[in-house]
Amino acid sequence: MTDAEQLKVERNTIFVLAGLLLASIVSIAFFNLDRHPAFPPPSEEFIDEVASLGSTVVFAHDPLAISVLEQHQSELPSAVVPLTTWPPEGPVVTFGNQKRKFSSHTDLQHVAGESVWSLWIPEDFQATPFFGTAIVEIDDGSMTTICPQTSAGAHRCGEPRWTWVRRRELTIDGESHQCIWAHPIEDKTIRIRFPDTISVGADGERLRLESALRDDAVGTGADVDFRVHLANISRTHRHRDRPGWQSLILPATEEPDELIVEVSADRVGRRHICFRFDLR
Repeated sequence: MTDAEQLKVERNTIFVLAGLLLASIVSIAFFNLDRHPAFPPPSEEFIDEVASLGSTVVFAHDPLAISVLEQHQSELPSAVVPLTTWPPEGPVVTFGNQKRKFSSHTDLQHVAGESVWSLWIPEDFQATPFFGTAIVEIDDGSMTTICPQTSAGAHRCGEPRWTWVRRRELTIDGESHQCIWAHPIEDKTIRIRFPDTISVGADGERLRLESALRDDAVGTGADVDFRVHLANISRTHRHRDRPGWQSLILPATEEPDELIVEVSADRVGRRHICFRFDLR
């Protein structure tokens, strides 16, 4: 057998083994856990712990966690999303022994656990809208177009990368911050839709939208307009051309509703703006 033939056999073997492994993972993920003593399902108390966080999203660390959370979807106020980035941006449910991996990250806290199930949250976690479940559109006044999403989670609202709505790290008031980049586009409105938003916290905290220009973009004199819609109420927020964060308190609702954030500007040049949410 030639080297090329041997290599072909080895490659085919790898593909077969990978297929069998994937099939076994999928079959386990959709297995009826109630009938398998090796995989006890989480109790109602554990599911209540997950629901009590009030998060718009709960991450599943593995296929078994996805399967279990989807079975309890009607009891959860959260969308179930596979964990694909590290560190996680919200609560995570894990199956099996993941203590070493999660406890080694100092910003993660173990808040609930039983048998093979665990619930972890970031130390500074807030139940704010999650960009990963958002839909982004552009509106030119006559037509609305959905911005297609890339594999990295950015929403392409044009060919230049500055028109992509996505999470970025920017220098604001001399410090580095993570926020949602939403550079206004000429003669268009950017519209970001966040599903199932609650704007009042368990202790009466209120959800705020905070906007900021990147430090090196301040100084053109042009403002950026935000318009938010929640619970059949609309509010406007004009971000003035100056350093630092500016904020708007969102309409109050304790029931999940769609939050819409619209971004536009009369003069779009160098309006390197982003926004984030805060609950306080």
